[in-house]
Amino acid sequence: LVFALLYSGGWTVVIAYTAGRACALLILRLPAVRLMFNAAEFALGACLAELTFHAFSGSASTQDPRIWLAAAAAATVASACAVLMITAAVSLSEGRLTLDRIFSSMRTDITVALANTSVGLCAARLVENDWRTAVLLIVPVLAMFLTMRAYGTQRARHGRLEFLYDAARALSASAGTGEAVESLLTRSLEA
Repeated sequence: LVFALLYSGGWTVVIAYTAGRACALLILRLPAVRLMFNAAEFALGACLAELTFHAFSGSASTQDPRIWLAAAAAATVASACAVLMITAAVSLSEGRLTLDRIFSSMRTDITVALANTSVGLCAARLVENDWRTAVLLIVPVLAMFLTMRAYGTQRARHGRLEFLYDAARALSASAGTGEAVESLLTRSLEA
C-alpha cells in the first residue's frame, strides 16, 4: 500500500492493493463468497486510503515528512475500514454485535498497520536511494511476520481454551443431562 501510494496513484493503488491482497487469500482457499467479500473490502479500503493520502499529503514530495503522516493516516483508514466491514459481516452472521470485539480488533489492526507503514516507508526510502539496500529489511520484516503469526496462534489457543472453560462451567452448573447437552451445544455454536 505504501509503495502504491508513494509511486503511483488513483486506480493503480486500488487495483494493486486489491489484487495483491486477494492473491494472498487465494492460498487459503476460501469459499467464493468470502473471497469476493474480502476483495470488495480491500477495494473500498484502497479507495479510502488513496483519498486520505492525498488529503493529508497535498503537494508534498516523497522526501517530505508530511508523507509519513499521510501514509500512516491512509493505512489507519484502510485498517479501520477492514475491521468495521469484517466485524459487521461476522455480527450479521452471528446475530449480535459486541463493542469489545470491535475495539480490540481495531486496536490490534491499527497497531499492525502503523508498524507495517513504518517498514514500508523505510523500504521506500532505501529503494529510492539504492535498491540493493532493501535487503537490510529482510530481518525486521521476517521478525514482524513471525511475531504476528505467533500472536495469531496464541490468540486462537486462548479462544479454544476459553471455550473449554465455558463449556466445563456450563456442564457443572446444569442440573440435568438434557440441560448439560443443550448448554454444551449452545457453547459449541457460539464458538
